Amino acid sequence: ISKLMRAEGLGYAADHLDDLPRVVAARNGRVWGWYRLDQAMAAGANEGRARWVTRLGYWGAWALIPLSAVGAVVLRRRKVSLLPFGASLAIVVLVSTLFYGLARFRIPWDVASCLLSAVGIVAGADRLARRGIRSAPAPDVDRAVPASPSP
Repeated sequence: ISKLMRAEGLGYAADHLDDLPRVVAARNGRVWGWYRLDQAMAAGANEGRARWVTRLGYWGAWALIPLSAVGAVVLRRRKVSLLPFGASLAIVVLVSTLFYGLARFRIPWDVASCLLSAVGIVAGADRLARRGIRSAPAPDVDRAVPASPSP
C-alpha cells in the first residue's frame, strides 16, 4: 500500500508544481506562526497541547527574534562562528519545506535562539553595568580621611 500511496503523492506533486512556491511559503509560515495561526493552534491541540500553550510558544519565539539578532551581532563582533546557529535555522526551513509545517519542527532553532538571546542579554547587561560604573562620581581624594584609632 505504501508504494501506491507514494505513487499517488508523487503524481499529485508533479501535476501541481506551479503551487510549490505557495505551499513552501505556507508550510514555513505555519512553523513560524506567520501564516494561519489558527491552523498552528489546531495542530498543537491535535498533538495534545492546550491552545494557550501553543500561543505562548509562538509569542516567546517572536520575542526572541530581536534578542537573537543582538546576540548574533555580539558573537560576530567577537569573531565567533555563527555556523551552528545558521545550521539550526536551515534544518528547520528544510524540514518544513520538504515535509509539512508544525511548530515542533522549530525546536532546533528555538534552542539556538535561546542561546543567541542569552548572549545578547548578557552583553546588554554588561554594557549597562559598565555605563553605571563610569557614571558613578569619583571619590574626593583631597579630603583628609581621619585615621582610625588604634586599640
